[in-house]
Formats: sequence, structure tokens, C-alpha cells
Amino acid sequence: GGALKTLTEAIKQLDPGRSKGDADDDKKEDDDENEIWKLFVNAAKQIGEWAQDFIEELKKAKIKQETKVQIAGVCRDYFALLKKTSTQLQDYRHQTDRIYKILGAVVKLISFTDEKLKDNTLGKEKQEKVKTQFCKKLGELGKIMEDRTCQNSIQ
Repeated sequence: GGALKTLTEAIKQLDPGRSKGDADDDKKEDDDENEIWKLFVNAAKQIGEWAQDFIEELKKAKIKQETKVQIAGVCRDYFALLKKTSTQLQDYRHQTDRIYKILGAVVKLISFTDEKLKDNTLGKEKQEKVKTQFCKKLGELGKIMEDRTCQNSIQ
């Protein structure tokens, strides 16, 4: 019971797409997200341990073999789903981290360009470098998002 509730709460707390603030806020949010992920992993392990005990008790239970087989099948399906969910959440976390880093680089490029335009110090060479970096970052973003339109238009 408790492990499943912890697992559910950890999933609800995972929100890597939330807006980011200053560096201190980012560190706190990263720490919070890592803690949430640790809770998720721990809850999944507890459920696995509980399930082993449950299966042992199921073997001893005085119920029809057909019923035992059905219960075991439901448990197998549940754990297959739990494993798939865990893998998908981990993939989602990694993808979101990559997107966040790329978008951070794009924001820095835009800020840099804005500063240089205000100072009137953005020469042709710097313009080309910024353009190349900007296209590269958008291409990376398009690749992660599997957006071929974005990738094709940048090339």
C-alpha cells in the first residue's frame, strides 16, 4: 500500500517542463527532481519486494490453481507495465534535460545578439557564427522532437 502511494506521488511530482528561475532556484529544483526520482525508484523496489512475498503467499493459498494462474498473470502484466512506465519516465527526464539545455543555449544566443545589436558591435563574422550556432541548436531541438520540418528548413 505505502510503496504504491509513494510511487504515485513521485510520478505526480515529476514535472521537468516547469519554468526555471535563477541559478539557486534551478539547483533547488534539480535537487528536488533528483529526490523525487529516488523516491520513485525506491517505491518501485519496495513494490517488487512486496510482490515476491505476495507470490510466495499465493502459492500457499487454498484457492483453485486456475485462480492462482489468473492472479499471477495480472501481477506479470502489472510489473511489465511498471517497468515500461519507469523506462519511459527515465527517457522523458533525459529528453527534457537535453531540451532545457538546448533552449538555454538559444536564449543565451538571443541575449548575446540583442546586446551586440544595441551596442552596434555585431560584425559580419559574429553574425555568421551566431547564425550557425542558432541553426545548430534548432536542428538539435528538431532532432529530439523528431520534427523533420524544422530540420529541413534549417538546412
